[in-house]
Amino acid sequence: MFINHFKSKLEFSYFSTEIESSLMRLIDKVSDGIIILDNNWNILYLNQVFEKIFDQKRKDIIGKNLWLLMPQLVGKKLYRESSIVQKNHKKRHFEFYSDVFHKWFNTTISFSKDKLIIYLKDIDKQKKVELETKNYIIFLKSIIEQMPVGVVVVQAPKGNIILKNKELEKIFRTPVKDISRLEEYKTWEGYRVKNNQQYKPNEWPLARSLLRGEIVKGEEIKIIRKDGSVSYVRIRSSPIKNDEGQVVAGVAIDNEVTEIKEIERKKDEFISMASHELKTPVTTIKIFSQILKKSLASSDYKNAPTYVRKMSDQIVKLEKLVNNLLDVSRIQSKDLKLNKRYFSLNKLVKEVGDTIKITDAFHKIIISNIDKIIVYGDKDRIGEVLINLLNNAIKYSPSVPEIRIYIQKINKMAVVNVEDSGIGIEKEHQGKIFQRLYRVYDKKDKTFPGLGVGLFISFEIIRLHKGTLTVESEPGAGSIFTFTLPLIRKNSSHIK
Repeated sequence: MFINHFKSKLEFSYFSTEIESSLMRLIDKVSDGIIILDNNWNILYLNQVFEKIFDQKRKDIIGKNLWLLMPQLVGKKLYRESSIVQKNHKKRHFEFYSDVFHKWFNTTISFSKDKLIIYLKDIDKQKKVELETKNYIIFLKSIIEQMPVGVVVVQAPKGNIILKNKELEKIFRTPVKDISRLEEYKTWEGYRVKNNQQYKPNEWPLARSLLRGEIVKGEEIKIIRKDGSVSYVRIRSSPIKNDEGQVVAGVAIDNEVTEIKEIERKKDEFISMASHELKTPVTTIKIFSQILKKSLASSDYKNAPTYVRKMSDQIVKLEKLVNNLLDVSRIQSKDLKLNKRYFSLNKLVKEVGDTIKITDAFHKIIISNIDKIIVYGDKDRIGEVLINLLNNAIKYSPSVPEIRIYIQKINKMAVVNVEDSGIGIEKEHQGKIFQRLYRVYDKKDKTFPGLGVGLFISFEIIRLHKGTLTVESEPGAGSIFTFTLPLIRKNSSHIK
């Protein structure tokens, strides 16, 4: 305040003899540099600060041309700004870094009664603190941006966003501006997972940290967006306090757990389905073994072969279930082995088709051998893929008897299409059916029998053969499952 008052006095009453002497003494004591020049850049006055800057006695400097005294300043920021003020007589205020003095200055240059007054305030320490703070914030932003969780830091009490990362925007599917308030973003609703009660604005974890200084260690929230999409987020939040213990900001870490929740759901569903699938053959075997025991006890051997056959069928079913579970385990541990050899793909398709016909008299399997193809691979495993695809075609075509298989060569690949005209598969399922434990739901939200591992195992078998397994389908129009295998370069005399 004193400086502003001083500058005002200096500009309007510099030559007032009544105050000149006392004013000069005051100017000498101020901590900022002040220098007064005439129209020819000659120094009329400078205080002790400028005396130290020039490292010369005041009496040796007064009357000399500033730019001749300090030629290294010519062309620099101070020189350019002083020249502008001398021309238009309008005050200029600016900050600049002087590579001559190696400091930052807050500068005011004014013109009064043919005199140029330059006021320099040393702000080097302040600028260094600002630069260190800026670099720290940049460093902090870089760390936050690399974090695999959503992070947001907001200022108390209004909730202005100070820092956030892209992962936060990804979780909430909303671009969060750098300067905005949390309350502006109402494109989602939050519900407690435990009781499905909706959060009020002041009940969110970060709001509680800001308003009440509460530390929230981890709260699962179901997020429902305006487009109807649902996510599950685990939020931790904490207040940031100053030395007086006042809450000045809050930080929240948001971790999306939607995939984890889905895995948990699939796991629970799998355990339930596996229990059901295993229980059925075990119960059947138990019943027929009891009947067989009674028959043998009463010497009634007439129906014994039937009971034994039915028990054997259930044992085969059990064996298949166990083998599928073992295959899933081997795939997960990357331990699924292939016993590769040369074989005729056409013959294998026919063998599998003939086997299916024995167990299903209703469906007719039509094979079109467009090309004769020899491949190098695990014949038994490729046979499993074919059996699974044909069983699926039968399962999803309960009232349409015809299933077609096409075998051909395309771009140095063996291509097998299994085509049905059944119920088809909805678009939403097509990208997921090759995932582990995924089961397709019909329109009534009912699943078809099975553990949801057949297509997953088939996909992995084909992938290990460096081929592909894909699907094309339209609801109500059927499906085409296609798998490819690399063709061998030369024929072999050991083809089976």
